[in-house]
Amino acid sequence: MPYANPWALPPLPESYDLPPRQYKPPKPKLPRVRLTLRQVNVLLNLGLACCVIFLTLVFPVLLYRNLTGSTAVLGWRFVVVTSDSMEPAIQGGALLLAALLVVQILAGLPLGMLTVNAEELDGTNCTVNAEGTITWYNGSDTEIIIPDEINGITVKAIGSGVFRNKGLTSITLPDGLVTIGDQAFQDNSLTAVSMPDSVTSIGEYAFFNCRALNRIRLPDTVSYIGEEAFAGCESLLSINIPDMVTSLDENQTDQYDNGLFDGCGRLAEVFIPKTLQYISSKTFRNSPNLTIHTPGGSFAEKYADKHKIPVKTYTPDEWAHLMEAVKEK
Repeated sequence: MPYANPWALPPLPESYDLPPRQYKPPKPKLPRVRLTLRQVNVLLNLGLACCVIFLTLVFPVLLYRNLTGSTAVLGWRFVVVTSDSMEPAIQGGALLLAALLVVQILAGLPLGMLTVNAEELDGTNCTVNAEGTITWYNGSDTEIIIPDEINGITVKAIGSGVFRNKGLTSITLPDGLVTIGDQAFQDNSLTAVSMPDSVTSIGEYAFFNCRALNRIRLPDTVSYIGEEAFAGCESLLSINIPDMVTSLDENQTDQYDNGLFDGCGRLAEVFIPKTLQYISSKTFRNSPNLTIHTPGGSFAEKYADKHKIPVKTYTPDEWAHLMEAVKEK
């Protein structure tokens, strides 16, 4: 059955306005720092241990020194002195105690048992084959982190349907990921997805019916986007098509097939490069609020005119400037 969107649509977001062109030096590309849950736990516990050591060993010495004026602690004794010199030590200790209490309350766990509210795949809740493809997942958390390696194997692909209908709200993808398989994240509650610059292929139905998905960044390395990969993503507001993608929905043969963005009722802006040479008539079906942004004279401009879709065209310099703004947004 073709996809239909029965819900009313909210007002459109404002379109991109191009600021005056000015030269910007290229930003250095910093390496991504990724910590495993074990590493985060170790760092948190080290921090807590330092606070405990200060409160139990260093703070009493400082307080004793402020009260007595002595630099050596020869023994414990009670001293009652009224002096302004003790205020900094007392205030510092009180702040540390308050910080520890806040950490414990937010974590909801005993001291020394802090964890991060996300599940990292570690081989006990998933299977990775010799080629680096995740083929099975049996976890229950709604927020998951896929590390760069599982059981010593570099993760390169997510297999077909591995995370389908798992109730996911957040996913962290690993550096080095190349392929996102068919139906990989179908029917989840993801709100935003950021793909590493290594991804080249997004399979059919990969994010199908992810109704809460409103932001997704496609890296320049993507060269293939499968049919209906984003169909039913009714919260999606805008998306960019990478330069290496040359066609959208080119292999559709069934009259009941949905388009790549079919049913994306809130989709307001699609940025299509001049390199794209084919778009199916179903690609943007049931996306009535769409405006296509593209360089002048492109196939996308002719497609928009033919299908009566609002289109905004740009000169090469304007397009390059626009792409910079889109990627930074």
